[in-house]
Amino acid sequence: KIEMVQKRDDIIDELNKKIAKAYEEYVSYAKQLSKQRKSTAQTFDKKIVEEINQLNLNDIVFETQFLEKKSKDQYMVSYNGIDEIKFHISMNKGMKPMPLKEVASGGEISRIMLGIKAVLSKSDTIDTMIFDEIDTGISGETAYKVGKKMAELSIGKQIIAITHLPQIAATANRHFKIEKLEGLSSLIPLSQDECVEEVARIISGQAIDDFALENSRSLIEQAQNYFTE
Repeated sequence: KIEMVQKRDDIIDELNKKIAKAYEEYVSYAKQLSKQRKSTAQTFDKKIVEEINQLNLNDIVFETQFLEKKSKDQYMVSYNGIDEIKFHISMNKGMKPMPLKEVASGGEISRIMLGIKAVLSKSDTIDTMIFDEIDTGISGETAYKVGKKMAELSIGKQIIAITHLPQIAATANRHFKIEKLEGLSSLIPLSQDECVEEVARIISGQAIDDFALENSRSLIEQAQNYFTE
């Protein structure tokens, strides 16, 4: 203990040298990682646009932008490197790309997120993907396209989706109904016939008639073709 006190300055100097060396190594590796990210981002951005175009969003510009994490001209040490990454997007021709959260509506964000998930699904190791009301702000043809994209994703991943749109519900090959009974949520497995009835209920409301049932069957049959196209 006496020796440590006597050599205090030398010990601190040695530790500072180790810190400086470790920092240099960190920056070196972080810059290599940043270079790889920027190279990959070019392909990533292109693929995102391709996926989004399939979801009824056209004339989109999508950019991954990089900022360096710095404080007083020194890189900030972080477990994920020196990059601060933000997604910028232009929703219309001639518009400058802006931060995604500032320019996209709820329905647009849902589709952009689905496009991002579709691109990443080819390389990540996640087995299950959960979409909670990805149908927000969409309907009609767009809903069909979102349902089809989710069906494509489900070929390689398990997809769990909560939805109120018949076009999306119809694409599933296993259905559950969520009910609240006395304040508790229950998950009820549905048979094929019950599935047809529930999709018909979504189409027409509480009153289910023959027309709604026929539409439901047709929608489900059409959706199942997504898996064979």
